[in-house]
Amino acid sequence: MKLDLVVRDATNYFISIADMAVYNAADAATKGNAIDLVYVYRALTTATYNHSFVSPSAEAQYLQGAVVPAGLTNSTKLQKAWNLRDVQLSRAAYNVYIDDIDFDKINFTGAPNFAINMKAEAGLWVETADGKYRAYIYVNKVDNAGKSATISIKRYPLQ
Repeated sequence: MKLDLVVRDATNYFISIADMAVYNAADAATKGNAIDLVYVYRALTTATYNHSFVSPSAEAQYLQGAVVPAGLTNSTKLQKAWNLRDVQLSRAAYNVYIDDIDFDKINFTGAPNFAINMKAEAGLWVETADGKYRAYIYVNKVDNAGKSATISIKRYPLQ
């Protein structure tokens, strides 16, 4: 488990589930297959996009101009989760624990490789492209002015 990682658009916006860390573009370029997600913030007038988590190999419309270094090609599967507030990640009195059985039973068949318009106190189920990990990313808070979000991750090894 890793708590309170700050992702910031165009600064520290690459997320590795294996490392449970956030990287800038220069560091992400050296990580290759360890990069699972790109955090992007866009306040679009044509669509609701805001705080989004996208695979490095996702279509350009989901990356919205985010610069992804060459060699980052993972297509991570994502599922949004509303109202699933793990007490360990949120540190609030929700009395809900995400544990092994939850990671085992989640089905990623047909899951997209992007999750747009994420909100505070929402979450994402994640399965890495290499099939080594599943994770739950909880969005602790979002900051539109700072184009950033604070996230916490709980990871589960599959192999």
